[in-house]
Amino acid sequence: MARISHSVAEMAADILDDPSAKERVEKLIANRRLTEQLILQRLLREKTQTEVAKHMGCHTSKISRMEAGSDQDLKLGDILGYLSALDMNLSMILSDPTSPIADRIKHAVFQIDDQLKELTGLASLSGDEQITSGIDRFYHEVLFNFIKNFKSTYDEFRDRLQISFPEEESAEGVDEVQEISPEEVSQREPAGVV
Repeated sequence: MARISHSVAEMAADILDDPSAKERVEKLIANRRLTEQLILQRLLREKTQTEVAKHMGCHTSKISRMEAGSDQDLKLGDILGYLSALDMNLSMILSDPTSPIADRIKHAVFQIDDQLKELTGLASLSGDEQITSGIDRFYHEVLFNFIKNFKSTYDEFRDRLQISFPEEESAEGVDEVQEISPEEVSQREPAGVV
């Protein structure tokens, strides 16, 4: 009876009758995540390798080599040129996995806030009631999804975490909310988790 493989890596290990092949294939796949995203974005925009090469001022064979290689073979300038040909930008987040999770979450919240402010700016520039109305609905959707997901996480860990929602707290003794900039977050001492 044939064994059912649950991944390409497992299939390779089965075909080669070499269990270590699974790890090697998984590593190869992991080293192509960015490359695969570049190809996907090119195909979604219905651009050919020739069009990307023309925009980058190089030969089509270079694009072919980029798409056939691993992420480690890519050069930043080539990634930027490729994305430019697709009318896309590169956004990088440098994160320190050793920084406290609370600080990383706060940083993510500040990033979301910046993007929402950018969206608000678009609404005020457009002056179009339909766009403004759509952005207003989007704000409500973001807030709803955030609260829903936060509450779901809270409910899941309720027995282990001691946090309460604002409506559960009394208004007495509550000072105004302290706003902290991303720079202050990165300079703060790690906060303890209750």
